[in-house]
Amino acid sequence: MELRVATLTRRLAAGLLDLVPVAALAAGVVLWWLQRHPGYLPPRYWNGLDYLVDLVNTRPELSVLAVVSFAVCYVSWETVWTACIGAAPVARVLGIRIVSTPGRRIGFVRALVRAILSLLLAVAAGIGPAWALISGRRRMLHDILCGCLAAEGPLPASSRIEEE
Repeated sequence: MELRVATLTRRLAAGLLDLVPVAALAAGVVLWWLQRHPGYLPPRYWNGLDYLVDLVNTRPELSVLAVVSFAVCYVSWETVWTACIGAAPVARVLGIRIVSTPGRRIGFVRALVRAILSLLLAVAAGIGPAWALISGRRRMLHDILCGCLAAEGPLPASSRIEEE
């Protein structure tokens, strides 16, 4: 049984949809922190973008907290799910599994390094996902650096990756 490389559109859709629970967790952390450390908040008004600007100007620590909590939640989410079941939940529903290039499951350490690299390369002007556009096998840069591959279908006992 051969593994097929997951399509780029399926990977991007799964990646974007997997950001929803991560963002919700990060928002929960910020709200929890606000309950524990109440302080001055500007008055609410109808324009959400203006309120966000006022909030960042009056409480800049909240933006730092939001970025750090999102990064920690993202790395934790991706690492735990990828190490345990082979991919994040939405990716698994869409039939994507993260394997090593020989076709075996990746361990916890490789999943952690992959999650950190995917976050850093996506933040750096989208270099990681953009790399898949020029890669022959449509592999993202963080997968290449970690020796991983996003494959479609179940993981057989022994397999070879099918070239596309």
